[in-house]
Amino acid sequence: MTAASASEENAAQSSTAGFGTKRYRSYVLSALTLIYILNFVDRGLLAVVGPELVPELGISDTQFGLLTGFGFALLYTIVGIPLARYADTGHRVWIMTVCIALWSLMTVLCGLATEITIGSLTIGAFWVLLMCRVGVGIGEAGCTPPANSLIADYYAPRDRSQALGVYAMGVTLGTMFANLIGGWVTDAFDWRTAFFVVGLPGLLIALIFKLTVKEPPRGYTDPGDKEVKERVELREAIRELMTKPAFWATTKTKLGYQEQKEYNRLERDIAKLERDRDSLQEKFATENWDQEQINKQSKTLQDIIDGLSEKEMRWFELSEKIE
Repeated sequence: MTAASASEENAAQSSTAGFGTKRYRSYVLSALTLIYILNFVDRGLLAVVGPELVPELGISDTQFGLLTGFGFALLYTIVGIPLARYADTGHRVWIMTVCIALWSLMTVLCGLATEITIGSLTIGAFWVLLMCRVGVGIGEAGCTPPANSLIADYYAPRDRSQALGVYAMGVTLGTMFANLIGGWVTDAFDWRTAFFVVGLPGLLIALIFKLTVKEPPRGYTDPGDKEVKERVELREAIRELMTKPAFWATTKTKLGYQEQKEYNRLERDIAKLERDRDSLQEKFATENWDQEQINKQSKTLQDIIDGLSEKEMRWFELSEKIE
């Protein structure tokens, strides 16, 4: 057998079997899924401990909305693109190790958030917590891009969809554990302890991940006869993506999911306001309130309900267009 034929045979074998043994591939996939679960636990914990955290730190509803939404998502979105580009050429295991350690450390620091005074300068608890949340967002932006790339090299094309499906379970499991662990620890101890409980293990997991997971050769499972192409620019990649029906189908599904979440939230808000309105009307009747006061309070609540109902109708119309 010539060297060329041996090389072709090894390439063909790698493209059908994947990198490493089956048991080791299963371990790597389990590790990546565990990390993804931890990703969503740390991400969702703030919303779980919010009822205890907000009054203690004196945070307004607007500020809490910034912490759970904009403060996290802004840099998570912006940093995710360059990190994904770097994952195309850099050491993916190292990227994930650093990012896991970063978001875990920032999660722990969330539990230490309090007002800080440096000389004559006082930094409010909100700003301290916001900086920690930004750090969590930066760290978590470096999870999925290198993880998907590692899965693509560890698993052959025929097994890749199943492996990615297992990895994607981290979203639902992470959200579930954030509520279970965060809620229980907050009830048993306090909200600060909850951040320590979910953040500290991530530092150990980052170390174990680096010591036990190997960086596979890039493109290991690519077919041996595949033509090597030059790296394309981001603009060209986006243009190519726009031509794929699967991309638009995924986008449509995601929009529909977000729309349904918003629609359900509006329905809950309307139902709660209607109950409050009915309760107030009963209270007015039993306590002999002035009819003018009753009408004024009822009209205020009804205006809010009408406004939400109008918004709900717009979401319903949007859902019809999406479908």
